[in-house]
Amino acid sequence: MTIDFYKKKGCTGSRKVKPVQGKSFLLLLTALCLSSLPAMSQKLIIERDTVTSSGLCTVGETDACVIIVADTLLRLTFESSMDSKVDIVSRREVGSTVQYLLRFPTGYIYAKRALEIMSPVMASAEIEDFNLQPKESRTYIVTAPKCYLEAYKDALELFRKGAYTESKEKYRQAVKCFDVPLDENTASKIAVIDSIMILKKIADRSFEILDYENALTRYQKILSYNQEDEGVAIRYAECIAQKDQSCIRYFSDAEKYFNQNEVERAKALYEKVIATGCGTYHFQIATERLNIIEEKVQPTTALTYEWMESAPIGISAGSYKNRKTGGFFTLQLNTDLFEAMRSNYEKAQRPEVDASFGWTVRPERKYVPVWIFFGPGYTGVGEYAYENENSDKPKFSFYHAISPQIGLLGKIGPVALRYTFQYRFAMKKEYEAYIGSFRHVFGAGFCF
Repeated sequence: MTIDFYKKKGCTGSRKVKPVQGKSFLLLLTALCLSSLPAMSQKLIIERDTVTSSGLCTVGETDACVIIVADTLLRLTFESSMDSKVDIVSRREVGSTVQYLLRFPTGYIYAKRALEIMSPVMASAEIEDFNLQPKESRTYIVTAPKCYLEAYKDALELFRKGAYTESKEKYRQAVKCFDVPLDENTASKIAVIDSIMILKKIADRSFEILDYENALTRYQKILSYNQEDEGVAIRYAECIAQKDQSCIRYFSDAEKYFNQNEVERAKALYEKVIATGCGTYHFQIATERLNIIEEKVQPTTALTYEWMESAPIGISAGSYKNRKTGGFFTLQLNTDLFEAMRSNYEKAQRPEVDASFGWTVRPERKYVPVWIFFGPGYTGVGEYAYENENSDKPKFSFYHAISPQIGLLGKIGPVALRYTFQYRFAMKKEYEAYIGSFRHVFGAGFCF
């Protein structure tokens, strides 16, 4: 049988105090006693062993034996209303349980004896009218409610309903239970709840300011943790609906401004279409329109002054487009060439001309404003040589080379910086040393 006389220690006061009559006073006393209990207080459960054990006590002719069987985690202590101290004859552990053998004197003066069983992890319970007979042996089994399991189940149910604050508190209560298993995982559960609460706060705020793409991402993450959160599922569906409406509105207005050649207003709306994460159709058209607008707005022509060893005068003009392939042309002349035109032979020691053309392409089209250019070229280098010391006019020779080149152009606002590596392939091997095998060319200019 189960004895359900559960009383918290301290609620009954002294056992010698006589009951006070009066319904109001009893209600007040009950309220005071209940208020002293912890909010999560759970009481020990005491069951009387149904096996008859009369006459088996061997601790004395007039004494009785009481055996208390309990889980070792409960760490029981005992108090008697009639005895100054409970005589614990022995304490024996068997696996996860412990058996206490208690000895009590008997007689009519102990007829109203009550035994209080206490534990530091549970509220105490009491056996009243503990009337024992000489040499009688009784066995009681003391158990406790499944504290951890119940709290864990409650926490899980609250989590599924989306009551995250309450669920977190239940998990915290669960780890305070006496029967916490060794493999308990409430810490990871609480960490997930903390993440969800942060995500939900950000998502709700994004939803309020109409940032549906950001809200949608956060709500989707929450649902990956808890698919049964109906509140978040509803908000997720609302985000999708609002996002679709926004996409249609942004795209329609952007197309109107684009057709009216109001490129700045159209650009802002196309960027919203992309930032909102609209569908494939809207996204592709918006991307194409932005490329067209970018080509219209951004300067694509670069004009640079070119300098290299032995040919310090040069100019390069090219089309450096953001999305399409462009072209360039470069011409370099040195001062000796101009002196040769004026027949100033003394100064025209090494006249040189370089010309090249080719293509330009932007490999990274979003973040890095750098273009690659490449193409074929021509180099001509002249030489004056006097046949003898008395000659007034030197003999002029002109050597030719094919000069393919590759390089980089970078834009910094309206400024353009250019670097070229030129390889020279002399048409005749004997002139290779005179013409040179390669050159480095540097240029600077502006974009328009």
